[in-house]
Amino acid sequence: MNELRQILHAVASTDEPLHLATVVDVDGSAYRRPGARMLVLPDGGHIGAISGGCLERDLCRQAATICKRGPRLICFDTRSEAMDLNARYGLGCSGVIYVLVEPVTRDDRCPIRRLQEVFETRLPQVVGTVYQTSGGKFSSLQLGQRFADIDLSLSGLFANSYIVEELRYWFGQTRATSRPVCCQLTRSGDDPGESGTRVFIELLSPPKPLWIFGAGDDAIPLAMIAGDLGWCVSVIDDRPGNLTRSRFPTVDRLVLGAREEARRQLPATPQTAAVLMTHHLKKDAEIVPWLCGLQLSYVGLLGPKSRTGELIKHIHAAGNLPPLVQLDKLHTPVGLDIGASNPGEVAVSIVAEIIAVDRRRSGRPLAQRNGPIHHPVAHRLIDSRTPQTKQAFAWDHE
Repeated sequence: MNELRQILHAVASTDEPLHLATVVDVDGSAYRRPGARMLVLPDGGHIGAISGGCLERDLCRQAATICKRGPRLICFDTRSEAMDLNARYGLGCSGVIYVLVEPVTRDDRCPIRRLQEVFETRLPQVVGTVYQTSGGKFSSLQLGQRFADIDLSLSGLFANSYIVEELRYWFGQTRATSRPVCCQLTRSGDDPGESGTRVFIELLSPPKPLWIFGAGDDAIPLAMIAGDLGWCVSVIDDRPGNLTRSRFPTVDRLVLGAREEARRQLPATPQTAAVLMTHHLKKDAEIVPWLCGLQLSYVGLLGPKSRTGELIKHIHAAGNLPPLVQLDKLHTPVGLDIGASNPGEVAVSIVAEIIAVDRRRSGRPLAQRNGPIHHPVAHRLIDSRTPQTKQAFAWDHE
């Protein structure tokens, strides 16, 4: 997420021509997944990455040539470490990465416009990007064309009602699951393995909000690590001596006060995570019922289970005990079990648990995982003549 911020800043800071590379599909093993972005700078440098570092140099060197006539879909076959400028599907091998490369100029900010909107409004969007065209029935679509669910008027792009219905369905699935989908648009009788019109559907999310209640020394490494990830960090405390820019130089917001001030200043979203590290039982007893009643992605409470038991007694005595279904949202003791013994390590365990909860992952060692590290890229066939297309369709990737 931090690299996306840097990309937007770089685009806003220059009128020179730039190039945006987006991973739109992966066949087999790859370090970066669909949705990864890299901005190629005029001097040949780059912000972000599309691999673990082995592909960037070739692309940076050739980006201007590749896009001389406009956006271009290219593929990297990591087995041969070569770049194919005439990419076609159907390779049937692992380690192939499909990258859409687009020019970004002063007069054409289209490749990053949706990303800018998401960061400015702090509202997620599901965006579809046309990354391969075939003419024919879908000849009106252009490579790099984008459309979002927040202003989706697919009827103006697709005359066929089945196409509109299916795309809306998969936009909804992507918003619900956060998993991208690659859709192929076709007609009955067409060979799905042939080149066709393809749309990459992804969820673009704003920087993740993290509320840290408590500005003690142990909150400093948590704020720093979250900031390095590009999260939008707010620290809340009623002690002005602790809540200073010198102690928290990189956070987005310092909120002087307690629960009521946080309620007034901080908008809650389903993406928000909150961590309580006030080391003050009475303050936690006021904050926990409020946080549990919000639709947050994560609420974590620092301290052992015995302290949480005492806290629940205080909340119950005050008549503020939330329903059990809300209390079940409380992650306490906060963090993953990594044997953390100092504030920096505790911060690592907390951030790791927040990510695991967001991604619906266990937090166990990858060595104990059966199957691939990442979910396979989902592919769907949308037939303009057949409405029954909500099942998965595996052409060459799955």
